[in-house]
Amino acid sequence: MDLSLTDQVAVLGVNPDGTRFLVAWSGGRDSTCLLHACVAEGLDVVAAHLDHQQRSGSEEEQARLGAIAESWGVPFLPGRANVPLMAEQGKMGLEEAGRLARQNFLERARIGTDCQWILTGHTLDDQVETILFRLARGTGLRGLGGIPARRDPYLRPLLKARRSETVSYCEQLGVELVEDESNSDLTFSRARIRARVRPELSLVNPAADEHIAALAELVGEEDRFLDGMAAAAMERCEISLNAHLRFLTDDCEVALGAPAFRAEPLVLQKRGIRLVLATLGAQPEAHHIETILREGTGSITTPLPSVVVKWDQDRLHFSVKSVDEPYRQSVPVPGELEAQGFGWTLTISHGSGAFPRDPNRLTTGVAKSKVQGEIYLRPFGTGDKMCPLGAPGRRLLSDILSEMHLTEAAKRRLPILCDMVGPVWVPGGPIEDRVKIEDGEPFWLCRLAPNDRQNEGS
Repeated sequence: MDLSLTDQVAVLGVNPDGTRFLVAWSGGRDSTCLLHACVAEGLDVVAAHLDHQQRSGSEEEQARLGAIAESWGVPFLPGRANVPLMAEQGKMGLEEAGRLARQNFLERARIGTDCQWILTGHTLDDQVETILFRLARGTGLRGLGGIPARRDPYLRPLLKARRSETVSYCEQLGVELVEDESNSDLTFSRARIRARVRPELSLVNPAADEHIAALAELVGEEDRFLDGMAAAAMERCEISLNAHLRFLTDDCEVALGAPAFRAEPLVLQKRGIRLVLATLGAQPEAHHIETILREGTGSITTPLPSVVVKWDQDRLHFSVKSVDEPYRQSVPVPGELEAQGFGWTLTISHGSGAFPRDPNRLTTGVAKSKVQGEIYLRPFGTGDKMCPLGAPGRRLLSDILSEMHLTEAAKRRLPILCDMVGPVWVPGGPIEDRVKIEDGEPFWLCRLAPNDRQNEGS
């Protein structure tokens, strides 16, 4: 490589100083080269090795790697996963099961070892094989972009190095490597590409690998540019939901104005749909995108994790099918309750005199002497009723929430403030008449607001 490993990490936008890295160490030449180079350059690293339990002797290999790591002064974190069983139970190939097992192991290991980044030993050769594999299977621009050098929390500082370089590096080290038999097993697609396709391409042009890798870099840049344009287009089309209670469902639903959306170029419509669905955790297939693009009225549900998409002439609505709902929680009085998973914080404090009038009705007051028993939060129930302040008679909360123009997800997520008698406040809506404040009466000042995490993401 033209640059040292430390420089390669810096090129990817990460300052190595004071940063701890988790190295995904298979024991093969590429990851061994990566780990030792990190040690040689003084980086703070932890070596993580996952035993896939796919061949006999794997436990002994893991123990040997642990001894090598100890001799290099590197903390070693071993893990085990029954990949063949995962493949059988998940009805997937061994390659896919192994990838999922490694990803889960590495991400848990990173958090458990206080590492900020995960380093992998992917090389230019891996990049070429990945692109050829995706071409054969069918792909778009994103697939042609290959393996990204950085996708948080992963960094791939060897992506411009050749496999021959890592082989030479390891030969000089003189350590015994772990040889993965699948690398030469032609029943695996990547092994066939490595053994049969790439040699033929090199006969067409000895620089074929470099040209394919350069194409991936160019396509990756253009793909990111188009994603940025699509994101800006979706922002222009977005319809605000739930008014000042939007923070309740920012993570689980999105609405787009149909006329504005369909006025965008088709390429941005397609990318926009994919971006929105990805934001909600879905992995759509091509036919989902094509179906949504049809005008008129319709709906689809993506595979797990499921997102329901409904559209008509006015708007497109994307919502997570299974939305987490808040559960009953006692509220400290006075005190603060932060619902990190739902994006809000409820604060109750002492109040006296006139309390601030909030046009959004996210701050209110309830008379201390009129609150009965414990104060707690819960979702609304089907038969819940209250007497809204200033309105005659008792009303169903479901009717009140509908008049607030909340989506179904927001209705399910809205925390209702209750005492032992029943609901006393609907945030964003009315308070119960029986807890109204008389002149000069002490009260509890109640405020529902987006929490810090939500503010950072907005």
